Amino acid sequence: MSSRLKSLFKFFIPFIIFLIALFISYKNYTPGTFLLGWDSLHPEFDFNLNLARVFSGVWRQDQGIGALASHSHMADVSRIVLLWIESFFLPQNMLRYSYIFLCLILGPLGFYFLFDYALNKKKTFGGSLASFLASIFYLLNLTILQHFFVPFEMFPAQFAFLPWVFLFVLKYLREGKEKNLFWFSFMSFLASPQAYASALYWAFLASFLGFLFFYFILDRKKETLKKALLLFVCQILVNSYWLLPNLYGVFSGSTKTIVNARINQLFSPEAFIRNEEYGTWKDLILGKNFLFDWRAFDFKANTFSDLMALWNNYLEEPWVKEIGYFFFAVSLFGFIFSLLKREKVSLAFLPVLIITLFFLQNLNGPLGFVYQILVDRFEIFREGFRMPFTKFSILYQFVLSFYFGVFFFYLFNLLSKNRWLRVFNLIVSFAILASLVYFMKPVFEGHFISDVVRRPLPTEYLMLFDYFKSREGRIAVFPVYTLWGWEYHNWGYEGSGFLGFGLNNPLLVRDYDRWSPYNETFYNEASNVLYKYNLVDLDKDGPCQGKKECGERNKAKEKIEEWNLRVVREFESILSKYNVSYLLLDESILNAGGDEKLLFIPQIKDLISHSSGIKEAAKFGFLTIYEFSGASSDPVQAPKEYVEVDANLTYSKYDSIYQKYGEYINYQEGEGKITGYPFVNFDPRGDVKISLRKTIDGQDQLVFENNKMNAKVVLPVSEAIEEKFGEDQGFKEGYNCDLKKKGTAIKNRLAKGNFYAALEGGVSCDWFYYPQVSRSKAYVLRIKGENLKGRSLKIYLQNLRTGRMDLEELLPQGSFDSYFVIFPTEPDLSEADSQQLMPDVQPGYTLNVETRSFGRIASENIVEDITFIPIDIDWLYQITSLLGDAPQETKNNLQVTSYKNYGTWGYKVETLGDGVLKLAQGYDEGWIAFGFQPSDIRHQLQNFKRFDHLKINGWANGWVVRPSVSWSSAIGDQIGAESYTIAIIYWPQLLEWGGFALGFLLFLVLVVGVLRNARKF
Repeated sequence: MSSRLKSLFKFFIPFIIFLIALFISYKNYTPGTFLLGWDSLHPEFDFNLNLARVFSGVWRQDQGIGALASHSHMADVSRIVLLWIESFFLPQNMLRYSYIFLCLILGPLGFYFLFDYALNKKKTFGGSLASFLASIFYLLNLTILQHFFVPFEMFPAQFAFLPWVFLFVLKYLREGKEKNLFWFSFMSFLASPQAYASALYWAFLASFLGFLFFYFILDRKKETLKKALLLFVCQILVNSYWLLPNLYGVFSGSTKTIVNARINQLFSPEAFIRNEEYGTWKDLILGKNFLFDWRAFDFKANTFSDLMALWNNYLEEPWVKEIGYFFFAVSLFGFIFSLLKREKVSLAFLPVLIITLFFLQNLNGPLGFVYQILVDRFEIFREGFRMPFTKFSILYQFVLSFYFGVFFFYLFNLLSKNRWLRVFNLIVSFAILASLVYFMKPVFEGHFISDVVRRPLPTEYLMLFDYFKSREGRIAVFPVYTLWGWEYHNWGYEGSGFLGFGLNNPLLVRDYDRWSPYNETFYNEASNVLYKYNLVDLDKDGPCQGKKECGERNKAKEKIEEWNLRVVREFESILSKYNVSYLLLDESILNAGGDEKLLFIPQIKDLISHSSGIKEAAKFGFLTIYEFSGASSDPVQAPKEYVEVDANLTYSKYDSIYQKYGEYINYQEGEGKITGYPFVNFDPRGDVKISLRKTIDGQDQLVFENNKMNAKVVLPVSEAIEEKFGEDQGFKEGYNCDLKKKGTAIKNRLAKGNFYAALEGGVSCDWFYYPQVSRSKAYVLRIKGENLKGRSLKIYLQNLRTGRMDLEELLPQGSFDSYFVIFPTEPDLSEADSQQLMPDVQPGYTLNVETRSFGRIASENIVEDITFIPIDIDWLYQITSLLGDAPQETKNNLQVTSYKNYGTWGYKVETLGDGVLKLAQGYDEGWIAFGFQPSDIRHQLQNFKRFDHLKINGWANGWVVRPSVSWSSAIGDQIGAESYTIAIIYWPQLLEWGGFALGFLLFLVLVVGVLRNARKF
């Protein structure tokens, strides 16, 4: 090829790649819409706010009551800065589109330059064609499709910058030069948004190290080892600003919080099974995974349908799958050629292939037993890699595309030896390109990004953002009809939420339950109380007839009214406890596919109308803002009064201590005689364990045990309601409740209990109706059985008055004997005939049981015992560890005279007197407080103190402020003359700033080195 033609192709082929990617972008843009939905990030709603959160982002004050950053959102800094620059030229709704499309273009371009540099050293025409085909295959495949179909920024970021990072890795290993090290570091920084969920970065880092190690083994040069080590050091330093806080989170136990979140306890086992289902060679060859079986809500049809239905149908078109199999075969032959040719770069990618296949095959591969051991023994592994496809599939496709190019590189070079056969290179290239286009044809018709995430944003939300720009205080979002953080709105939105990107205020939404146990506890308490509200019209069928009927009706009305007033007081108390200043009622929220009555919107409005402390503040269409006057918006406070107790109320549904006494301090073990409450929290994740035992004479006893407080209560079992598993309960035979009736459902009646099985995607559902279980009483629900195979049994206890699932649990694998406390949800109307008074309201509960299969992963469960045991829950609440002694109310002799906050990480507080200081942020050991008495300037250093850290109200931070560090001496009779200047800081924030400093110094050294070398020439 002439030098002129070579020069032409140097720019022509990348230009063709650019045009192809640009055309795909054009076809997948819908004017007037935001790229909004699923999991999505939206700093464009307020750049100043989101940049501030990035630079002081270790403590996420915005996430409910505040939480340590479990997601490494700081890593998104390069993307936010880029979008901010673009915001001067592009409209707001196009900004997220622009980044996704930029990634779409940069990925194949980077791959072209990487492959061309790695193998096409002589810059042959055939080599350029091979580079072109490899780059297009990197773009056009089912694996990458799934990462763009409902895009989450970290995945497109990895797709875009992975080839560029490896390009400069290779350049530095081969050539050295500080400019290559600089560009490697810069590309690594641009790639850092991939670390938003750090498991994706750890997958990359393992592959990166595997490549460096194998390259050194193959090269066997000391200089190569030095270069590899320097590349690793630069990689770590560039990412240290988010890596250091992330490691702190891992070692401080945040993983336990994530694992224990109810959302994750229910979802994570299913997520892993879905990935296990697709971990076979059949799906790995095509690149298919769980999204091909995922369902999204169809707002027009009011039902759930396959998210990728169009693609599932297209794959059944003639030759489509066969072409996919052919592409994999090409990659396989390319891999074989790499082994035969012993080409260094190709072989260095071998560990990347091994690592990705290990995770993508998970339990299906030859090392499946190793994977099972890792899952069983390491919580962080089980949770971090519950969906291995999302973490390793881009790396897998990256290597597959490289070997795809290797095949054509050697084929074209072989054909190029005969000039008459060179034209065959072009023919083959056009044929492969046409095959790729045909294989992914819907991409070019606008189906690379789903319509599900192309939605107009109602202006009401922009008005909401503006309203709160000048207002402080925590916001709780309603309705709270479900424990899931996945939202559905009647204007077409489905996803994990977006309000937090436009609101400076701390926001209590269910998606944040995963990051702090106290967020989940708030919603447990709030929803439990709210759904006790009884909005019923006893006169709707006309006036009462007769003295007896009227008497019963009036008595019932009085009880319901008294009950509702109590609910209002309890609801206000919860808002006060968690310092909630505002309620946001979003009436666009849907109960997708279900009854809208479950949303409880009329009841919420009626409850608010009966509250003296909650008033409407503003209304924007379907959004109503209510302000609560009973909570302080100040983050730093000194409680006026408090009691000292020993109690663990994390994840509890009802805080009987706060409802009775108000502010309380959680006792620190080993300090004085403090009243303990061992039986106030019955969540299975708490300290109380429940069991049944038999006496010598065969009588059943119910045992409540709190080993941490060395407390046990044994109660006789009476009036228990036991399931007989008769013909009148449940379906007569297996009922498949899958929406599309996929697969098979089996139900067999046993001598004691029922057997359930689900096969090939089927879902075996059954029900047990208990009208005799009173909603005005508390019960212990016992369920005993065995999980034989697949996902274990899932249970739903539906309250037939509210329609709400008062209980949703996934039972343990293997044999299970589980106990759950059911709380009373309505007044006792036993003196009247409640069924006659409210004929439209069914009594009792329905217990639904579900055995679900996932494709070829079958599930089998046995239920052998269901028992409801009534208990006196108020009596259990009152049991104390000090022979019934009630805690004594203490007056706090501390006053906060002023405070100033610094970002999300620090406060300067001026106080007078001594006592207890409260910070209304989620309790975390990273918060520390220290200070001195400014009145004694000469002895400030001697008086400099770090104060004892306490937990207040079961969730907030507190400290004892007094010259003496003794807990017991924090109480005084009068406010003394002493004043304190106190600094409260979240010290892990220093890790992020230290990381930024390290990264800045690295770039400074590299830039100086590059400039110094440039002057030499």
